[in-house]
Amino acid sequence: MAEALMRHKVLNAGLADKIHIDSAGLGDWHAGEPPHRGTRQILDTNGIKYDGQRARQIETSDLTMFDYIITMDHANFERVEALLISNNDSEWPVLRPMMSFVENPFEDIVPDPYYDGRYSYVYELLDTACDALMQSLKNEHGL
Repeated sequence: MAEALMRHKVLNAGLADKIHIDSAGLGDWHAGEPPHRGTRQILDTNGIKYDGQRARQIETSDLTMFDYIITMDHANFERVEALLISNNDSEWPVLRPMMSFVENPFEDIVPDPYYDGRYSYVYELLDTACDALMQSLKNEHGL
């Protein structure tokens, strides 16, 4: 959901040639699958395209290919941080939780709606967080 929503915002801002977005999970259990039915439904409702999106597992090359790695919750943050440490690379990407871009967030993680069906709630969180991330990128990089 975050990938599709952020792509939409980047495209609408005319920054698709400057900002590359991808997403990956730590597990491989859904690798190759399209977004979950609940995610597709909320994205369709909001006119957000997700064509061609498929789940994939994070790879070591992601740790050096991207300037930013954004996580949805604390456990994923810690696991990605451990991957970065074990990769022993001297230059890390910016690693931040998604909700850390939001000033005074009412939630500090983005919960996984797969378990509780709160796709609309997660969409609202991500919509706010993606706007804040976009503003942060514009400010930091003069976009």
